[in-house]
Amino acid sequence: MPLNCICSSDSNSLNTVLWQSRISLLLIALLFSLANSKANAQDSSLFHRTYHSKGKLDSPTLVLVLHGDSPFGNPSYQYTIARTIANENQNVVAVGVLRPGYTDDEGNSSEGERGNTTGDNYTPEVMKAIHYLTSILKEYHHPSNVLLVGHSGGAAISANLISTDGATYQGAVLVSCPCDLKEWRKHMKGQQPNTNIWDIKVDSLSPI
Repeated sequence: MPLNCICSSDSNSLNTVLWQSRISLLLIALLFSLANSKANAQDSSLFHRTYHSKGKLDSPTLVLVLHGDSPFGNPSYQYTIARTIANENQNVVAVGVLRPGYTDDEGNSSEGERGNTTGDNYTPEVMKAIHYLTSILKEYHHPSNVLLVGHSGGAAISANLISTDGATYQGAVLVSCPCDLKEWRKHMKGQQPNTNIWDIKVDSLSPI
């Protein structure tokens, strides 16, 4: 049985064929690498939506928007805020982040534990998931700085992130932050005296 081979009596022709084959393989490898790079930009367990300001982006400011605990509904307002930030500013990439364990009003979800919305979701695991998404976004957009915008529980998480990793996060806007977690939970227990849910021990970090 004859062997499948590249055959030529001219050594120069054979070398040309071999080099062409090598170049083709290198191009295929390069295209595969670029495709993977683009795919990895969304390689996170957290669902998020990204909005860009108009005009050219040059080392933009990266803004992550984190919603609150949202005990009575599926949060989606973080996308609206991120879109507004991008529309009203220049050289900005704004990202609305769906926190771990949550589902938005369109059925998109993020991996992780949502908890009981009692301040029990401000854990090191949650911070790690958000920080991982931040690292992916930084690699993809090459921002000059990273800012956090957090509401309620999202503000507590933002405060924890900026306090533990100021090298990554250069600033934060905290809205209605339960930053003294112990006192906030004590207050909420007073508002809901007929339930013991606020007595359950939590592993959350208190920003204060």
